[in-house]
Amino acid sequence: GCSLDDSFLITCNTTFSPPRPFLGPGNTPAPVLNISLDGELRVSSSVAHQCYDASSMLVEETTSSLVSEKFPISTCNRFTAVGCDTFAAIAGTRG
Repeated sequence: GCSLDDSFLITCNTTFSPPRPFLGPGNTPAPVLNISLDGELRVSSSVAHQCYDASSMLVEETTSSLVSEKFPISTCNRFTAVGCDTFAAIAGTRG
């Protein structure tokens, strides 16, 4: 068990020795880097990108998403977008 119970959304990947914790269900859970006693959880997420050829046709695209209704995003995070015609967004609700 990598967590107290299922409500923490932490799963163990037992293909590693020792097993490694990951956040979230779904197809691409995020590797857990640290869990502090102050209640902060650090995870590693992939970098989203789009690549175009010389004729401006999209040839490769990946997205990145961390979705959780249980855990707020910390103000310690940095959210950065770089590039031409680049759009990045954080969506959510307060309360």
